[in-house]
Amino acid sequence: MNRPSLALAALALTLPAQDKPPQKTPATPDVKSFLPDDYRNVAVIDFAALNERGVWEELDVPPLSVMLRAIEKESGFKLSDLDRMTMVMCPRSDANERTVDRLVVIEAHRPLALAPSVLQNWSTETIGGHEVRRRTNEWMDDVVYQPRPEVTISGPASLLEPALTGKPRSGQPCPDVMSLLSARANRLAWMVVDVANGLAKRDVLDTLLPHAAWPEDDAPAFVCLQLLATGDADDPHLVIEGILRHTKDGAGIAASGAAVKEAFERLGKEPKARLLWPTLKTAQVRADRGDLIVSVDLGRARVAAGQLALVFGASMLVPVEAAAVAPAQVVPQPAPAPAPAPKKQ
Repeated sequence: MNRPSLALAALALTLPAQDKPPQKTPATPDVKSFLPDDYRNVAVIDFAALNERGVWEELDVPPLSVMLRAIEKESGFKLSDLDRMTMVMCPRSDANERTVDRLVVIEAHRPLALAPSVLQNWSTETIGGHEVRRRTNEWMDDVVYQPRPEVTISGPASLLEPALTGKPRSGQPCPDVMSLLSARANRLAWMVVDVANGLAKRDVLDTLLPHAAWPEDDAPAFVCLQLLATGDADDPHLVIEGILRHTKDGAGIAASGAAVKEAFERLGKEPKARLLWPTLKTAQVRADRGDLIVSVDLGRARVAAGQLALVFGASMLVPVEAAAVAPAQVVPQPAPAPAPAPKKQ
């Protein structure tokens, strides 16, 4: 090989390889793209609205604060740092049992730490170029993904993988969910459930109205529960509103009205509801075509929080009182030590 050839070979060794194009970093999926299309079951807590209306500080008092601190310890972040929590439920039928897949989106105004259990027990993997935490066993295949430090998305891998692998969804709910939430309102929290599904009917509708009897073709199709803020912006009233949606304006509405009336009468006789009964008995019930709407004004936020604290506190005292009245166990006392022998002179 002549000298020019040797020089060219040496020069080639010093040049960076150009045979592979630079790898592109996958774009961060939009949060909405993770939500299933036409979802029919959703629950939301708007922490930003709770803080803006001054409701959160009224709720974060003993003994409710004991429960809130326990939630924070388990989750790894402060609830006051959150803006919104959204949970979409997707019922599915398995061979042996009926289960529900839950996709949870937590949005905050500060970076969110992962739960200690996730950091300790979940492996780190890559899906579609995105780093995730994953845990798989015979019962679950769940993923936790943070598109940015202030957002955490968790749920079954089957629900997260489409958006992570470049197949985003529209994230739009079904028409009934959109319709139930279309009215302008100062919502603080809300839940819509498709109670035509057997599992949801048992867990929601049968729990709220266990003695209801509807026509076979006119039972409620959806239940919507909302916590609203009304009145003075600085000192609002809290209103709980429930909507039973039927597919038609027929005999089912009358049956729902009778079931609601029976439920309130039953509550009036419950010792546990005694503290709330003066408020519950003021409930307003009205029909709007295929919807039966029930609303209860809980009063100003501090009053409502005080009532909830009393009820929650009473439930916490039950085990304490039981322990207090239980007979004390006799603890055997050690035998007295023998007196020391006198020293010899």
